[in-house]
Amino acid sequence: MALEDELCDVEVRNCRTPVYTWEHTCDTCGGSGTVVSYTGSRKKARRRLATCLACSGLGVVRSASARFIPDPNG
Repeated sequence: MALEDELCDVEVRNCRTPVYTWEHTCDTCGGSGTVVSYTGSRKKARRRLATCLACSGLGVVRSASARFIPDPNG
């Protein structure tokens, strides 16, 4: 990364912002890929298993950020 900073020309302002990507366990489903949803009123609520929309049922979410640098150890 230090080499990229040295090669960056400030006069032209053609500097590339690094983007960090990492994968982590889905917080919504806990990595299982399914979530429990309840439909109906409180007295007659029905429980239903559904595919997690946040991770599309994979259990893993990929995140990207230019500001936050992820910790590779956890």
